[in-house]
Amino acid sequence: MVHYFYKNDYKNVQVYIDCHWLHNVDLSQETNDTICEITVTDRSSYWTGTVTRQDLENFVRQGITIDEINKVVTAGLQGKSEYNGQPLRWKVTTDKHKCKLALLSYMGGKLPYELGHVEIPVVPEKDKEKVLHAWMENSVQQNAQHMKTQEALLARNNDLVALKESLKNQIEALERDKLDADFSMFHKFKDILNSKKRRIRYLTMENDRLNKEHDAAQAKSDTQENKEAGVETKESTPPKKEAVRGRKRKVDTPSQITEEDANVPSQASAISTGSSSETDDGEIDLPRTKRRVIVNQAGPSLKR
Repeated sequence: MVHYFYKNDYKNVQVYIDCHWLHNVDLSQETNDTICEITVTDRSSYWTGTVTRQDLENFVRQGITIDEINKVVTAGLQGKSEYNGQPLRWKVTTDKHKCKLALLSYMGGKLPYELGHVEIPVVPEKDKEKVLHAWMENSVQQNAQHMKTQEALLARNNDLVALKESLKNQIEALERDKLDADFSMFHKFKDILNSKKRRIRYLTMENDRLNKEHDAAQAKSDTQENKEAGVETKESTPPKKEAVRGRKRKVDTPSQITEEDANVPSQASAISTGSSSETDDGEIDLPRTKRRVIVNQAGPSLKR
């Protein structure tokens, strides 16, 4: 498992801690699994021991859920300096026999308070070299593991950078293709729109021309109908008598006697007349009649 090396500084008390992580913290279980192995040193003395689930029983508090306690204890043992944005520290108290690690946190309050504590026994003088050697070995192994992890992460990062560049180039190519497609579609749409406009303009002009022709034909038809209606009206109206052109011939009737005839009482004339007729040019044509003139012979002095 992984080793967590960190430095804890609280009220001018500096210690270095090596936490060898073995199992996850779960205070809801009734097991007695070893959570981690802890080694603490102040550069002159060493304290080392194991932390079990029973050692963490005193971390349980009312008003705080078990899940929340599991998270904050895990963060403290692994050397996190804060939890949910609030400072997280170990208060270290040492003596000749043990080292007490009390976890301090605000947990939403204004003042820090002790969530719980663990006690680690002191390392005898004869075992200090052994503990120091284990510390160095753990540091080297952890460094090698970190190097391996770093190399893997670096390779993965390089792959991601290459993938990013490739995707970036693909995106740029897609953007260029999109722009080309947009311009092509725009030009096609413009051509179609202009064609439609020309077609509409042509149809509008053709419609105007046809309307004018229709109006002209309608006007001509109306004029023809009006003329025909006028002719029919004229034919249905009886014609008026026209004035007789030319001079009318005077026709003496037997009842008409001139003054000259009055002086000749023996002379009488009788004229039989017929009906008159109009000529083609409108003049009245008198028919030819036989005249018979009766002369009174009683007056010898009247010249025949």
